[in-house]
Amino acid sequence: MKLKTMRLETIVLGVLMLTVLVASAQAATLTLISPNGDANWNTGETHSIRWSQSGLSGTNIKIDLMVGTDTLYFVRTIASSVPATAGTYSWTIPCSISTGDHYRVKITSLSFRSVTDFSAGREIITNTGTCGVVSIKGISPSSRIRPSTGTVYISGAGFKPSAQVWVRHTGGTTYQVLGEVTTSSSQIRGTLTLPASAPLGSYAVFVQNPGKAAVAKANALTVTSGIAVITGISPSSRTRPKTGTVSGAETVSGSGFQPSAQVWVKHTGGTTYHLNGEVTTSTSQIRGTLTIPASAPLGYYTVYVQNPGKPAVSKANAFRVTAPLVVPSVSSISPSSASRGRTITALVYGGRFQPGAQVKLVGGPTTISASGETTIGSAQIRCSLAIPATATRRYYSLYVQNPGGTWVGRSNAFRVL
Repeated sequence: MKLKTMRLETIVLGVLMLTVLVASAQAATLTLISPNGDANWNTGETHSIRWSQSGLSGTNIKIDLMVGTDTLYFVRTIASSVPATAGTYSWTIPCSISTGDHYRVKITSLSFRSVTDFSAGREIITNTGTCGVVSIKGISPSSRIRPSTGTVYISGAGFKPSAQVWVRHTGGTTYQVLGEVTTSSSQIRGTLTLPASAPLGSYAVFVQNPGKAAVAKANALTVTSGIAVITGISPSSRTRPKTGTVSGAETVSGSGFQPSAQVWVKHTGGTTYHLNGEVTTSTSQIRGTLTIPASAPLGYYTVYVQNPGKPAVSKANAFRVTAPLVVPSVSSISPSSASRGRTITALVYGGRFQPGAQVKLVGGPTTISASGETTIGSAQIRCSLAIPATATRRYYSLYVQNPGGTWVGRSNAFRVL
């Protein structure tokens, strides 16, 4: 009697468990979101398979690739076990899959086999024939100095684990990239050491997958000496004084610039001003700010750039410091008249005249330019005026121009007789 009771309890328990499983399966749902009849994929590419679920928390699903029209046939397992709650899976399409337009993706609960779903339409997979073939886009950084040791990144496609990388100069010298790690099919990371004796110039980058022939990208890396070359500074002229960031920063252009490079300008007389806050924005540009005091010598300055641990290089007369433009005032000229055909020595009166100031007379279409202008203090200019024999008899306006400035005049200040 006891044995029969135990068997009955076992049967009842089994029925209850089956009831629970059936109820759970009926409550669970699994819906494939993507692809859903709109996929057009190529072998070697990575695409996302996405789904939604309910009632499957704590369980896993299986993802399969099927093929067919009315009847579906199993092709391969894409993923044997993925958490149902993940909602997405990245699949890199193997190079071995054949071209076809009748593929479908199937997802199935591993706990409830009846809970399944298919992509609604027919997915297209194309075997491009280039899947798995290595191609190199470039190496970063693309320029290195000698000597140096640092991390390099090779970008491209088709990279495999244990791929090897090296660089080769056009003359044949080769340096191996060490500690290569294929972080993805499109990137390899490693360490490149260049000795002080490394040839300067262009290098090809080589990548070789295990058991395959090496591929190369010519002129992908440039090795330099680390000594900078200066082409210029912008702006190439500043007016004294210039304090801090007033009027903006200066930009030095060239090549071979390194982080922490220093910049300064030196007058022909020896006075030196350093660029402040230098930032090497690229190997061809450094930005910073010059402070130019009111006492800075006028004239041309040589620009210097020094990379860390390297000798300074220079570009002569690349920068100029000028005085502020001074607008003169013009009051009179003596003598204030002259006959046609005469050459006279005249004194121009006014204020704020600077060395190099120019003088002219303008009357209608006729302009009479002075010669030999000499500034006497800041209030007089001595000059010579040659009055043409054909000059129109009339009053002429008197004009003075300081270097780099505009013409300032006094109307009817001189008369041709």
